[in-house]
Amino acid sequence: LNYLEADQEWSEDLTPQELFCRSVKILVDFFQINIQDELEWIDVFAGADISLLSHLQQYHNFSKKQLAQVKSQILNCESYFIPNANTVYLATLSLNHAGEEATHFIHYCAHKLSGKNLNYQLPPEDYFYFHIIFETLGFCGSKVINHRRKCPVEITFRRIIRDFEENDYTEYGRDDYVVAKLVISHKKQERTKGYDLGIKNINKRRPDIIMALTHALGYLMGSKLYYAMIRNRVNKDYVRSLFYQSLDKPEQAKALYVQLVKRVGSIRVPHCDL
Repeated sequence: LNYLEADQEWSEDLTPQELFCRSVKILVDFFQINIQDELEWIDVFAGADISLLSHLQQYHNFSKKQLAQVKSQILNCESYFIPNANTVYLATLSLNHAGEEATHFIHYCAHKLSGKNLNYQLPPEDYFYFHIIFETLGFCGSKVINHRRKCPVEITFRRIIRDFEENDYTEYGRDDYVVAKLVISHKKQERTKGYDLGIKNINKRRPDIIMALTHALGYLMGSKLYYAMIRNRVNKDYVRSLFYQSLDKPEQAKALYVQLVKRVGSIRVPHCDL
C-alpha cells in the first residue's frame, strides 16, 4: 500500500546526513534517551545514490543476496535502517522518512547500549509482532518530527474492502484488498480475543503481504500512541520505556502489543483519505 501522508521537506538546504542527524537529535532530546556517540558512526545515503550498494559491499562485506534485498527496498522507494552496517537509506529527503528511520536507529541504540538485543531472527509469529512494535515506535517518532503526518485507520481499510468488492474498476489492487481484510480481521480480534491474537497460516503468506500488514498495524498503533502521549493518556516516560523493552524472546513482542491495545487502543486519531 502506498499511503498518502502529510509530508514536508526541510525548509533548509540540508544534506541527507544533516537531515537524519538533526532528526535523531530532536528525538533523543524529546524522549531523553542517551545514545552516547553512536550518531558519529552512522552513514546516510538518499534517493538515487547508488554508491550505497558499493559501500555495503566494500566496507561491510554484504553478500549478493543481501545486496539484492537492499536494492529491492531502494526500487520500492522504501527508507531503510541497516543495523549491521550502521547505515541509513532515505528514499526521500522528507520529515516522515527521516523521522521514522531516526526512531528506528534510536530504538536499536537503546537496546545495544543497555546490553539487550533486537533479535531480527525470530519465528514467524514472534517476528510479526516484533515488527509491529518496531513500526509503532517508528511512526510515533516520526509524528514528533512532523505532527501533520497521518496514516490509514480502520475506516480507510473498510473503504478499500468495499470499493474492491463493489466496483468493477478500482484504484486498489488485490494485494491492497488482502491487506485491508487482514487489518480489519486483526482489529476485530483485538476487541474480542484479548491475548489470543494472530494471523492464520502466517508462515504460508507472502512476505510482502505480511510486511505491508505489520506496517499498517504498526503505523495505526504508533499514531494512537502519539495522540495518547500528547493528550496525557500516557506519559513520555512510558513511551521512552518502550524503546528498552526486550523483544527477542518468544511471546515478548506479542505481550507488549496486547499491553498497547489495552493502554491506547481506544484512542481516536485523524486519518488520511486514500
